[in-house]
Amino acid sequence: MRLFTHQTSNQAFKYLIGAFIALAIDTLTMLALLRLGVPLFVARGVALTLGITTTYFFNRRVTFSPEHPASLADWARYASAQSLGAVINFAVSTVAIYSLGRSGWAVPI
Repeated sequence: MRLFTHQTSNQAFKYLIGAFIALAIDTLTMLALLRLGVPLFVARGVALTLGITTTYFFNRRVTFSPEHPASLADWARYASAQSLGAVINFAVSTVAIYSLGRSGWAVPI
């Protein structure tokens, strides 16, 4: 029995593309908000929310193409499912920024 089909491999590749797009949006948003003087925790929260929203819409449209329409309730379920990863991401990135200072490399790392 094959573990991965062509369709599964294709979806995994598309999922990774969405993740990299979300990473770019998250990082650029964070850099822009910090440059504008937005407090770190607020900037991180906004950037993380935009990243999660990006993956939600990308995966709906490109990766999985579900039958039901997008809705606020559907996004909320998705965001809830992503919450553990978001908390870990928020904690690690915040520690990295505080540890490395707000240098140009701290936010992308």
